[in-house]
Amino acid sequence: MPRAARERPRPGGDPRGLEGIPLKLMLAAAVIALSIPPAIQGLDSLSRSMERSALEEDIRGLLLAAGQVALGGENGSRLISITVPDGADGLRIGGPPSSGVDSVSAEAYWRDGESVLYLSERPQVFLSTPEGRGLWLRPGERTVRLTAVDLFDFDGDGWTDRSVSVEEMD
Repeated sequence: MPRAARERPRPGGDPRGLEGIPLKLMLAAAVIALSIPPAIQGLDSLSRSMERSALEEDIRGLLLAAGQVALGGENGSRLISITVPDGADGLRIGGPPSSGVDSVSAEAYWRDGESVLYLSERPQVFLSTPEGRGLWLRPGERTVRLTAVDLFDFDGDGWTDRSVSVEEMD
């Protein structure tokens, strides 16, 4: 079969299809360009979720350790490492014994305005600095010392309460 018979001209007169390549490349570039922002947003969301999960795990570990220190008796002590991610404004641990829920909790404050409260449970432990305030941790790697302190009735219910002093180590 002669060559001319095998090559049928395409509409538009381009037998090899070379005129369509720039259009195909432009369409491919447009599809890629439209796909990039959702992919970046998805990765950012995944990163924030991982930061929050890691901090939540550290907080739960800290509250569990505080309960163990309190059950161990007066002057028992333990060091805990905690990482407050850059996506957080900070972490508050405990508060004045008279502050109600603040004194038995830790709260993470996020830059997007959200805050998440974690309560000390089983046993419930009052947490405060030696000066009787809450401890504020800024983002970064932090080490916290937990020390069991004198036990007395913080909430006035007639029962001795467990109390742990929290201090940031340098």
